[in-house]
Amino acid sequence: TTASIVAKESNMDKSVHMIVHYQLNHGYIPLWVLANILTLGTISRFYSYMLQSEQNNVGRKFGLRPREMNSILGVLTLYRNVCAHDGRLYNYYSHRRIVVMPIHSQLSIPTAGPSGNLRYGQQDLFAVAIILRLMLKKKDYQEFYNKLEEIIQELAGKISTIPLSDVLNAMGFPSNWQSIKR
Repeated sequence: TTASIVAKESNMDKSVHMIVHYQLNHGYIPLWVLANILTLGTISRFYSYMLQSEQNNVGRKFGLRPREMNSILGVLTLYRNVCAHDGRLYNYYSHRRIVVMPIHSQLSIPTAGPSGNLRYGQQDLFAVAIILRLMLKKKDYQEFYNKLEEIIQELAGKISTIPLSDVLNAMGFPSNWQSIKR
């Protein structure tokens, strides 16, 4: 077919091949195909422009409201960019915050003052751990948590100049961070 010739001649990857296939053979590109080549930032903007009812349908899959999902996508986009551009991740604080959600209360995260913002879990690396707990399947999250715990234990055995609690604090991890385990 024309799509396979185009893909072969230009050495396009599988995702682009699928896009060419759908465009040439069906006259449209399904969103599930297009999502393979969109950046997280574009997906975040796309979600924010969706109709409220569509945002509700997407959020329902994760048990999240549109405001929560929008804030999560914004924070994830910033953290993804830090990783993609070789930034320092462990003590990065995004300028965006995830909104306060019931999980913050469940984890007993204290407020940071009269602003209503929380001390941990809104714009720090711990916020990303919270996001993963909210969005990953239980099995996948447990795998993430176990690896995170292993890395932190390994770090504890290697550092001697500062307390591990100082490193965890710089990452935005509260002293009871392990209560995030499912």
